[in-house]
Amino acid sequence: MFVSAVCCTVALVTYPTAIELDGWNGSLHGYGAGYGLAWMTNGLFIVATVCMCLDDVVASCSSRHRRRHLANGEKV
Repeated sequence: MFVSAVCCTVALVTYPTAIELDGWNGSLHGYGAGYGLAWMTNGLFIVATVCMCLDDVVASCSSRHRRRHLANGEKV
C-alpha cells in the first residue's frame, strides 16, 4: 500500500512538471477534476497505510497482553 502511495505521488508530481516543461508556458491549461481526485486518492492511500500499520501494532500489543495473562493462569 505504501508503494502505491509513493508511485502515485511521483506520478502526480511528474505530470504537471512535464506539462510545464513541454512548452505550454504561454497557453492556458487546467488539470481538471481528475487531477484533484488523484491527489485525494493518494491521500487515502497514505491514510490506509497508516491505519494498517496501527492495526498491526494494536494486534501485536493485544496478543502480548493475552499471552502474559494466559501464562499467569488468569482468564482473559
